[in-house]
Amino acid sequence: MDNNIDVTIDNIGHICRRIRRLSKRSQESVALELGVATSTVERIENGKVEPSFTSLIKMMTVYDYKINLQKQNNPLP
Repeated sequence: MDNNIDVTIDNIGHICRRIRRLSKRSQESVALELGVATSTVERIENGKVEPSFTSLIKMMTVYDYKINLQKQNNPLP
């Protein structure tokens, strides 16, 4: 399956939860596959913590999605 989705820092938790639910996976099963605590998945989905880039890649791999990096219009400071 070739799934793509636009993710920003502002919506990352919401997107992770939405994809997990669409995948019909529990937070527990995702956490087990990622090697993290269930509370970590919960905190990411609730927007209390931002996943590292590596964790985000792993998460999207579990859900069979891929991440495309794009340059923003704003130049780096």
